[in-house]
Amino acid sequence: IFYTVNFQNETEKPKNLKALRKQVGLVFQFPEYQLFEETIAKDIAFGPKNFGASEEEALEVVKKVIKVVGLDESYLERSPFDLSGGQKRRIAIAGILAMDPGVLVLDEPTAGLDPKERIRIRNLISEMALGKIVLIATHIVSDVEYISKEILLLKHGEIIGSGNPESLEKELYGIVYEKKVTVEQLKEIQDKYLVAGIREEGNQVVVRYLDSKSDEETTVWPTLDDVYLYHFYKE
Repeated sequence: IFYTVNFQNETEKPKNLKALRKQVGLVFQFPEYQLFEETIAKDIAFGPKNFGASEEEALEVVKKVIKVVGLDESYLERSPFDLSGGQKRRIAIAGILAMDPGVLVLDEPTAGLDPKERIRIRNLISEMALGKIVLIATHIVSDVEYISKEILLLKHGEIIGSGNPESLEKELYGIVYEKKVTVEQLKEIQDKYLVAGIREEGNQVVVRYLDSKSDEETTVWPTLDDVYLYHFYKE
């Protein structure tokens, strides 16, 4: 199988690759590798014009999608390389949206952004997902929790788990604990178990860790961070 698009498998290389490529939009982890034109308007218009849109049609699309990503027309004649990292990410997304693909693939879409810009991009992705298939590859667990309806856990190229956030968390219920301990007890726990979190509370330390034993008194509901730790760092 060479390609799977819109749930149709192609067992041979498709003849019309251009039409197929129009169905899938890819946003790289580092948008500076994806931006190349002298102005933002030309950068966003490149895709539509490449697929046959006239100058006027491309400009109309540009004006539409620049607003979708939270910017206005005053940006269009600016260089994309004068923008912040988050703004570059939004322009890269706008360039893909301009081609109106059915499937969007985003590689680490919020990596390296400050909290405010990360939330802005995260909200934008959630909005886009209302009318399209959006696939995200990321290590930022909070993004997965807020955006994703379905999660695939990939390890060494193989799917080792799948489900929505709640179902994946539920699978670990009964093996995630929080306890107040002394510093000496903390060291013992760190030597024996996967530790998911530590915080100071008075003269003691609250430690969150994973253990296969059952202890109803200290069991807590798992988070996606616990899921990530369990599947990718357990021995």
